[in-house]
Order: sequence, then C-alpha cells, then structure tokens
Amino acid sequence: KQPPTVQPSRTFLVRDRGALVKVLIDAIWYVEADDNSCTLHTADRRYIVFSSLAAMEERLASPHLVRIHRSYLVDPRRITALRERGVQLGEQLLLVCRTHRQELVRRWKQR
Repeated sequence: KQPPTVQPSRTFLVRDRGALVKVLIDAIWYVEADDNSCTLHTADRRYIVFSSLAAMEERLASPHLVRIHRSYLVDPRRITALRERGVQLGEQLLLVCRTHRQELVRRWKQR
C-alpha cells in the first residue's frame, strides 16, 4: 500500500519587516488595491505587496478569489452578508460594482 499523497499548501511569499513570509492563499480574505500596491488582508494580519491588482490576481491564481471592484478581490467564503452595493466580511464593508455583481452572487451561492 502506498501512503496517501499530500497536496502541498498553496502559499504566496511576501516581504514583511525585512523577512520573507509565507502567506497561505486560502487564508487571504480580500485584496485591496491602492495605486501601485496591494494589501493582502487575512484574519489577523495585513501584508503590503507592490503590484497592480491585475498582476496580483494572476499571481495568486486562486479559484476562491473573485473580482468585485476595480480595487478589490474577495474570497466569497468569507462574506457574511451581501448588501445592495457591497459585501460584508465581518465588520468590513467592501463596494461591489455592477459589472462584477452577478458573478459574485453566483460564486457566493456556490461556496
């Protein structure tokens, strides 16, 4: 008998206070773009990465992150409520643009 194969966890390397840190992609709640940097938000930390949101979306390549606005990627599994013009992740409210709303609702129902 062969032992079961273990899938390696998907991680993303970020520089944090002078050190390289592995962040689990599944631990990312949402990504927020601001000019030429992005902030990765997890349950307990924030990590700043100097990259565009489009490049970040491509680098993370997560089936769980969906674009909801020109400034946001969000993990629908973390959404606690859908609002008329936004989504709620705990206490945090993020805007959703009309262009991405239908896909977000579809993905949120599948979670």
